[in-house]
Amino acid sequence: MSGFTIYETLRIFLPGALGILFADLTVRLATGPEVFAPGRGVAEAVVESLESAGTFAGLAVLLGLLLYLVDMPARTRLIEGDVARGYARPSDTLAAMLAGTALERDSLSLYFILSDKYLPEELHKRIYLFGSLYRVFVDLRVLAMTALVSGSLLAAVAARRDAARVTLEIGWEAVLATSVVALLVAAVALFGVREHAVRRARSPRTSTRGAWLVGPGLLILALAGAAAAQAIAMPSPWAYAALVPGGAALAVWWAVEIGPARPGEQTFRAALLGLLGLQSAVAPQFSVAQRTLTELALVVPAVVAASAAAALQGRPPASVLAWALLAVPAAAIMSIRKHETRLLGAYRQQSTWLCLQKAKIADIVTNGLPDSWE
Repeated sequence: MSGFTIYETLRIFLPGALGILFADLTVRLATGPEVFAPGRGVAEAVVESLESAGTFAGLAVLLGLLLYLVDMPARTRLIEGDVARGYARPSDTLAAMLAGTALERDSLSLYFILSDKYLPEELHKRIYLFGSLYRVFVDLRVLAMTALVSGSLLAAVAARRDAARVTLEIGWEAVLATSVVALLVAAVALFGVREHAVRRARSPRTSTRGAWLVGPGLLILALAGAAAAQAIAMPSPWAYAALVPGGAALAVWWAVEIGPARPGEQTFRAALLGLLGLQSAVAPQFSVAQRTLTELALVVPAVVAASAAAALQGRPPASVLAWALLAVPAAAIMSIRKHETRLLGAYRQQSTWLCLQKAKIADIVTNGLPDSWE
């Protein structure tokens, strides 16, 4: 198998497999009488099916293909590079070099031809690897947060429906467990703040330090809180409508995750961010400290719903900590940002290579592709 085939297979199968694992974990956390033990009936059958090798592989491929078609990572602004800080996308670098020539309109096609034909093999592999890993980690983060929000809401609805208790009583232990999960997320999310602050200090000031995401954070908190309250308090089947405000909270969270609106951008997302007090920016991403606010606004109501489900199911309050298995990895991806820095590093390396070949690229405009760069 070629390098491209291997990396595209990784890009499809790995997010799909992780998504099925998250689904299995969510069903176990949401329905069972004990932590990681699935409930009886439909939940038990679902877990048994997901954990069979054939079903797992088939669903992983199907989910991976769906994620591949939607391609949410391609919607993020960071995939376009960070030009102000010197991390231009290689195809844009080549387009600038070909500006005003006969090949200007074909710059993207020429970029792929040059990469496949002349780029050093190790650099070629590195670019494919880091591009695939970036997409895998973005998908992983979206899947984890989706599983956390939807799973906790469904857990509360199912627990309310099947609970032997008529009234809901949440003691201080449950409040403490919820606080511990929130603190874990905050601690992990803020882990990389100092490191990235130092990096930004060494680069041109293109950050969005004035945009503290208060508007989006409050909106996410209101939507996610309303969803949790509806899942806990309303009788079935009306309680399942909690997935609507829960889904809306996820949508606003994702609108922030994409990054600030581009200067002059005229889209629904840009209008929404503008209404919430966030102006367009050159920087492709908000800082870790800023994103932590929207992260907690989504996580805390979800954990509250999970705490209510645990209380109704008769589980110990400490069982709520198991939901950190979804929240903490998502926060760690955001904080460490290794997938983002590696992608931008690969962009810079390839752009540098193109600049070093500027004379040869200029010769291609008039004489066509050479047999080699020698």
